[in-house]
Amino acid sequence: LRIDTEFRLLPVHLWLKEKLSALVLDTDRARKIISELIPKSDSSLDVDEYRQILYDQITVFADQLSTGEIPLSCDKYGRVHSPLTRFPKALRCCLSIEEGELGGIDLANSQPLFAGMVARKYENSSRQSRLKLRNWMPPKVPYGPGPVVPPCNTMSKSTQLVDNQGCCDLRSQGHYDVNEFIDLCQSGLFYEELIPAGMERSVFKRQVFRDLFFGRDRCSSKIRDVFTSRFPTVAKVISKLKSNNYRRM
Repeated sequence: LRIDTEFRLLPVHLWLKEKLSALVLDTDRARKIISELIPKSDSSLDVDEYRQILYDQITVFADQLSTGEIPLSCDKYGRVHSPLTRFPKALRCCLSIEEGELGGIDLANSQPLFAGMVARKYENSSRQSRLKLRNWMPPKVPYGPGPVVPPCNTMSKSTQLVDNQGCCDLRSQGHYDVNEFIDLCQSGLFYEELIPAGMERSVFKRQVFRDLFFGRDRCSSKIRDVFTSRFPTVAKVISKLKSNNYRRM
C-alpha cells in the first residue's frame, strides 16, 4: 500500500508535501481550545474521549513537524490526504507559517453543484456517452480531462434551449428539478433548504455526503428520500453513476 501510494505522487504532490514543512503549530493554543470543545451531537464519543483524540492528534502532528516526516498521499481518485487535510476546523487558527497566518477559501455548496452539473450533462448526453460516464475510472494522472461527452449544442435544436451560460436548459425536456437544484447550489443555500428543524448544519452536511453523494445506497435514508422527492432527476443520475462503484461519484 505504501509503495502504491508513493507511486501515485506527482510533482504537484511533492510540492505540496514540501510546503507542509513550513507549517508552525501553536500547541499551547490548541490545547486551550481543545479543553473547551465538545463532540458533535451525533458522535458516539463522550467529552473526555473526544478531547483525548484531539490531544493525541496535535501531539503526533507536532512531532511530524519537528522531524520533517510529514505523510502525504494521493488516492486513485486524485484526493490528497495529509495531517493538514485531517486537521480539525476549530484548530486551524493554531496553524501558521513563518511569513504569517494562513488563509482559507471555501466554495459554498461546491460538491452538490458539481453533482448538479454532471446530472445536467448526463441527461443531455447520448446513450453511449451516458455509458462512458457510468463506467468512468480515473486515469493514472487524475487531474486530466474526464470522459468525453458531447457539448450541449450538439443536441437537436427542436429540444434545446440555451441559458445565459451557454448550457442546455432542461425545462425543454421537463427536468425542471435539475435547474432548480443547480440554482439552489449557486445561491449557497442547498443545505439550509433541506435541513430538518433543530439539526446542526455540520451534522446534516455529513449525513448528506454519506447517505446521498458518496456512500453506498444499501440502507434506507430519510435524507435520500426527501432529496429524491424534491430532485428526482438528480437523484436518478447519482444512483446510476454509483451503480457499478459508489466511490466513482
